[in-house]
Amino acid sequence: GTWPYPAKTLEGHQFALPQMLQPCIDQFEEFYQTRYSGRRLTWNFDLSRADVKCSLNKTYEMTMTTAQLSALLVFQDTDMTTLAHVLSAIGHSHTSRDAALCVLSLVKARLLIPTTDGNPLLEYHPSSGDAG
Repeated sequence: GTWPYPAKTLEGHQFALPQMLQPCIDQFEEFYQTRYSGRRLTWNFDLSRADVKCSLNKTYEMTMTTAQLSALLVFQDTDMTTLAHVLSAIGHSHTSRDAALCVLSLVKARLLIPTTDGNPLLEYHPSSGDAG
């Protein structure tokens, strides 16, 4: 038997897995194929979660969706970017409700803050990430 697998992705978008995570996927697929040679592995990133441990002013352990992790990884090389860039990086359209909720949840956790000068920019703000 098999587990039921949804036929479509959420809102019809294709999730864009960050390249940084691809070696982990490859390593697990290699392990899985050697252990279970007759089975097929299908990834459903829309339903996956990541446990993240980060050190800002203190150490935090968070559980977040893979889309939230992907949004945060955009800020690995920069402290400020546009909302459109973040949405593009996680494979969502600008009108996607799921993408808006993903980004808003990071704003609510104070890991991202919108700029106050009227531009559609988001800023990575680790010093205020201690509010929940």
